[in-house]
Formats: sequence, structure tokens, C-alpha cells
Amino acid sequence: MDPVSFSDLLGLLRFPNAESAPIPAAQLTPGHVLASGSFERYVVTGLPVPEQRSGLLAVPIRHLHGGHAASLYLSPDAEPYVYRARTGRVSGLQVPVIPRVHIPDAPQVGDRVVLQHYVAHRLGVRAVREFTGEQWEDRTSPDAADRGRPVSTAVMREEVRPSPVASLRGWYVYLPAGQRPYLYADGAPVLARTAASLTGGDVVRLPGRGALEVQDVRAHADGRTIRLRVLQPSVHQGRHLVWASREGDAVEVEDSGRSGLLYPCEPRTDELVPASELNVGDTVIAAYGRSYSHVATVDGVWRQPVRAYMHVHATSVDGRPTRTQTGFENRYVILRRTAVACGMPAVAAHTP
Repeated sequence: MDPVSFSDLLGLLRFPNAESAPIPAAQLTPGHVLASGSFERYVVTGLPVPEQRSGLLAVPIRHLHGGHAASLYLSPDAEPYVYRARTGRVSGLQVPVIPRVHIPDAPQVGDRVVLQHYVAHRLGVRAVREFTGEQWEDRTSPDAADRGRPVSTAVMREEVRPSPVASLRGWYVYLPAGQRPYLYADGAPVLARTAASLTGGDVVRLPGRGALEVQDVRAHADGRTIRLRVLQPSVHQGRHLVWASREGDAVEVEDSGRSGLLYPCEPRTDELVPASELNVGDTVIAAYGRSYSHVATVDGVWRQPVRAYMHVHATSVDGRPTRTQTGFENRYVILRRTAVACGMPAVAAHTP
């Protein structure tokens, strides 16, 4: 079958009887979507690469909803099933890449790891583990009696290590203690709010460009009732909030507060600042609203003479050096502020 557009591919894969067929592993190409087994609905993002030591083929894959980049290892004579419908080479905008999780050598008490699921029929994301000072405590259940045993930092690193096995459910996000929490929506970082911090007009995001507007939040003895309206349904139909699939549909969510649920939300207008207000050491969502938005720690800010450009040099959460160019508009969300001597922002006026 000839490649189809990405939107047409998603439309064809909505049907439970979408056609599939086996294909030699060596013939997998970017755009093929796996159709069976644990990795169903993972899309091939690159050509298979032979591994010299094992003799296996390493196939780059990522879930159709986005997530951590991973490799699936197949025998050269394997014939995995793929959907007959396939797309052309996939882009990071279509199938977003989430940065790999980095767990520091010395975690702080209260540091959390959350898991955003590929398929979730409820709103809210909870922590899977929290650091207690010695070990990582299970937080998957609000009831302590139902939780698993604590694990060490070494085991925690293995649990979240980017691999097909670790990526089966969704993607992980590391939330340091003392920093405003954030989550990802379509590959871009957004603020994460608790039910108690939500207010009317906030926009909660779903994968696949889905958006819900908070109408009101009512506190009561058992927690809070959140009432929302669908602004835009997710393009991943049948995968998120299946009872609210049309614009204008009403959604009501009960949150007891015991699970510490977080909701990925667009920042409010007064939470966005220009690059000129950043300090060295600040942790920020950089260039919010741009395709290259990311979370990073600021290393330096420069204003380019004559031209209306600001350059922010930073280090991303996965350790990569980054440089963001924006104008003077408000494009940064401060997650953690670092004090600077005399309160002066670290802005220099020269060409980087």
C-alpha cells in the first residue's frame, strides 16, 4: 500500500479490524506501524541497523502518541506484523520525542518520577515513585497497604531506562522537589497543576492536540469536583476520554486529593516572562509555544545588538547544551528561580 498522510493513517487505525500483514524485519521502513504483540501501535522511525555482537536488527521505534525514543531488537529472519496502512517518514511534530529521564546521583527528598500513559481514560497523572532520602517509595496507589516495596536509585534508573520494555506504558518525567512540576503535551513541556491550583479558564491538555477548558472547581468534604468543556478533541480517538469526543462535550472529574494527581495545563498569561528577566541558574520552560520548546537550566542570556533578538544558552534536562532565540515577547515559564547577587538578571549585550 502506498504511504498515506499521518492524519489518514490515524483514521485508518481507528478501526479494530484494520488490515495487517507480516513483513521481513529487514524490510521495515520509517512509517510502518507494528500491528501485534506488546509493541502494537509503535511506529518505525528509522531503518533497521545490524548489531555486530548479537546479529540482531535494531529497529528505531516510538509510540504513535509520542514518547521516549527506543530500539526494538529483532532476528533478521523475524516477520513482525505491520498495518498495511503506513505513512511516510515521521517527524517529531507528528510523533513527539520526550527527553530521556535523568535521575541524579544524589536525589533530594521529595523528588518524584511520574508516568504519562499513552492511553488514559481519565484525567490526572500521579507519581509512580518518590524519593524518601534513602529509597524510592511506590506511589502508584493512594493506599499505603497496596503499594509495592521501595527500591534503590540503581533499580529506579533501570526501571525508567529508555528501552522498549520501559516504554510499554508511556513516558517518564522527573520532577525535582522545590520546583514547579511540569508534564508533556504533544512533546512540549507544560505546567502541571493539582486540582487545588486549577481555576476557571485554565486549559488542560491531552495528547493529540486535545484541549479542555476548566469551567469551575468545587471543593467539598471528599475532595474537589472539576468541571471542564472540550475545546478540541484528541486526534487519537478512542484513546483519551472516550465519553468526551466532540467539541463542547462536558467532562466532570472527581479528585480526592489523596493521589496527588497532576494535570498538564497551558501556562496563564501572567506566568510567561521575557528572556530579559531570566537569571543564570533558573530552571525554565524555554520558548513556550514554539516547536523547539524544552525544559532547561539557564547558563546565560544575551541580547543581540541592533536586532531585536534574545539568545538563551542553557542545559536541557537530559544534559544537552541548547540555545534558544526569541524576540522580546513573553516566552519563558520559570519553574525554579535562582537568586542572583544584587538581584540583577544575567543579561549581556553582545553577539553570542
